[in-house]
Amino acid sequence: MLRTLVWLSLGAFALGTEAFMIAGILPEIAGDLGVSIPLAGHLVTIFALTYALGAPLMAVATASLPRKQLLIGALGAFALANLVAAVAPNYWLLALSRVLLALSAGTFMPAASGYAALTVTPEKRGRALSIVYAGMTVAMVIGVPLGTLLAEHLGWRATFAAVAALSALALLGIALALPRVAN
Repeated sequence: MLRTLVWLSLGAFALGTEAFMIAGILPEIAGDLGVSIPLAGHLVTIFALTYALGAPLMAVATASLPRKQLLIGALGAFALANLVAAVAPNYWLLALSRVLLALSAGTFMPAASGYAALTVTPEKRGRALSIVYAGMTVAMVIGVPLGTLLAEHLGWRATFAAVAALSALALLGIALALPRVAN
């Protein structure tokens, strides 16, 4: 069962990459959308506040839903919101996509943690949770620099498209490899 949790870790990697890489591409976003760098910087704040306020609310609102379906729905919404961000013609649509990204990320991570804890014996819960959260940690070390490098060579929009593709891959793995569990 621990091997199947790698798909949750890949989802966490996609979420972490998107959440943190934006700081490295703010000048490109500002220049392309014709806004100041400080205004573009609010995209970080929008995500952080929405995640902080939305994650607990989403956890309560979705507590009765089957975990696997919730994971698929949250990661699907995250992939779609990344596609919206990739094609956003203006700052305001990009800001709205950041709200959607934060809400879907704030839904996915608690659900992934809950799923990991439910699928293993009590003595393996720490290992299961560490597998899931390793994705977020690796995102800060590898995903963010790769996202910044990708933006440097292909433009900032390519970073959101790449995260959407990565999210879709994780979603496929979750849909195919993870068994259903009781809440």
